[in-house]
Amino acid sequence: MSHSSRSAWGCRTTERSSSYAAFGGNPDLASGNVMRSDLANIGLIVGVTSVMRPLDVHTHVVWREAPIKLLVMAISLLLMP
Repeated sequence: MSHSSRSAWGCRTTERSSSYAAFGGNPDLASGNVMRSDLANIGLIVGVTSVMRPLDVHTHVVWREAPIKLLVMAISLLLMP
């Protein structure tokens, strides 16, 4: 099995299990699978990229963006059942 077919299989399994969960009457499980997959993919991409070439982040950007991220995270936690 080639590397590209293994990674494609890994990407498809999340969508397949989410669709089975949604059709089986578990929409919460389906949305959780999608969110987990997206967070893992983003985290891995940013993590590998920053290991190869460190990201330059200025302090004023962190102070401007951090409150927005915390607010969005708090709203997301409040909306979860």
